Amino acid sequence: MLAPLLHVTGRMTRRAGLLVALSGAVASLALSSPGAFARPNPASVLLPGYPLHHQQHELTCEAAATSMATKGLITEDQIIARTPENVDPNLGYRGNPNGPYFIAGLPNYGVYPDPLARVLASFGWRSIPVRHATRYGLERYLSYGWPVVVWITYLLQRERPYWLRQGGHLFPMVPWEHAVTAVGYDARDIIVNDPASGLRLAYDWHDFMRSWSYLGHMALAVQPCRAPRPVENIRSTRSTWTIEWTWNAEPGAAKYEVSIYKRLDHRWFRIKRLLTARPEFVSRGSLESKPYLIGLRALAACGLGSASSFGYSARAVPAS
Repeated sequence: MLAPLLHVTGRMTRRAGLLVALSGAVASLALSSPGAFARPNPASVLLPGYPLHHQQHELTCEAAATSMATKGLITEDQIIARTPENVDPNLGYRGNPNGPYFIAGLPNYGVYPDPLARVLASFGWRSIPVRHATRYGLERYLSYGWPVVVWITYLLQRERPYWLRQGGHLFPMVPWEHAVTAVGYDARDIIVNDPASGLRLAYDWHDFMRSWSYLGHMALAVQPCRAPRPVENIRSTRSTWTIEWTWNAEPGAAKYEVSIYKRLDHRWFRIKRLLTARPEFVSRGSLESKPYLIGLRALAACGLGSASSFGYSARAVPAS
């Protein structure tokens, strides 16, 4: 069932925790302008399965949005626990996640993409932090199934960025800085999961791009699932007529890509390629005593695969 969609056309403000609308608002891709021969993006996209989540702390929209981008498999609190503290939000979380926001100098603020990318990597989850992104690039990632955390102002409010030098670092600051999870778009709107309200919102593209520009079109493109680890402990049992291959089941693998190679004239030739859901495969037929090799990749449900692992066949067992 799709989450309810609220269309936002104009500025919105928050009072006493309520949202008050004011009428009137694979990885080698880059969130950049299209090249001369780039294919157009689909007219509309909506990624399925990305849950709504209301942030659990006053100032943790970035961690909550990143958690939603993993479909909640990495929780908001897990992300917060591994995010270092630093006065520069490019290096860690600035301030107290539960502290008051409106203090001179914004000592309690938030975090930018790079520290969150490192946190996701510590969980084995790939992500790509980007600056100076474009609408085309954002649509491109979404069209390939990647949710994107984007840094905007809260409910697209008009603000004025400024630079702050503190602790030996120079970095940009924007009052009402906020992060949401982009999960879709069409010609008119970009569709986001908003951790502040716990709702799915549709922002007019023009207003969204203005708000996004305050934070340098900052984004974190998140891999749609965790890639499985390489297959381990490949074993084989060989007889005159069969070679039975088995290996350790890999958590997170929905299936395995199997390639069988045969050695001829000092070279390996692939003779079979298939997919199997079980951690085993049997080659049957009249098998010569030549060596065989199996190549295995664990594949996640979203299609991401591990690095390849290889194993040699056992020696043939003479027929009795």
